[in-house]
Amino acid sequence: MPPQFQSNYLTRTNPPPRPHRMETSKTTLECPGAPLLRTIPLPRVELEGSGPRPHLHRLIAQPGALPYDFTRSASFGVDEPVCEPALSSLSVLVSGAPAHWRIQATAKDAARGVTIAELLDAVHAMLQWPMSYAELSALCECFHRRSRIMRQCAARCAAEGEVYRGAESLRRVDWFEGRSRLRKVETVLERKGLLFIIVLEA
Repeated sequence: MPPQFQSNYLTRTNPPPRPHRMETSKTTLECPGAPLLRTIPLPRVELEGSGPRPHLHRLIAQPGALPYDFTRSASFGVDEPVCEPALSSLSVLVSGAPAHWRIQATAKDAARGVTIAELLDAVHAMLQWPMSYAELSALCECFHRRSRIMRQCAARCAAEGEVYRGAESLRRVDWFEGRSRLRKVETVLERKGLLFIIVLEA
């Protein structure tokens, strides 16, 4: 048959005879067993300040229970302790803020502990701290976000009746792009102790 008309079917042929193989004695190979592993107990890490967490006051534990805007006046007369049992000093950080913005809120009366007013005043003072454009550029490499922060700064100045002076008007509160109202307070147990997280909302 010409090659251009070759059939697509395979032709079955008998396999060629296999060469004669001499029978040899079978040798059984045994793999060595896996080495016994000894369990080494890991050292126990103790967290400083570990134990039951304090109970937060309902005004700051429940979302939106305390209407407070950190762009406005720092005065807010809630002189009740932040938590029970009371603590004379709190490590505080705003959610979404750089780590070096962490502050320490200290009670005027150690026996009474840090009050809600003292906590809000400390966070308010930190958020009103001036921020240079060089610091903003070091914290944020995104040009579009820096532009949004600058627009937020201009809007805040207009709302507060201040004259907008560009980068000279920057405050740390502008970093959060309009999220300046207190939503709630959370706690996180770290290696060095308890951290109070301030959660903001627009």
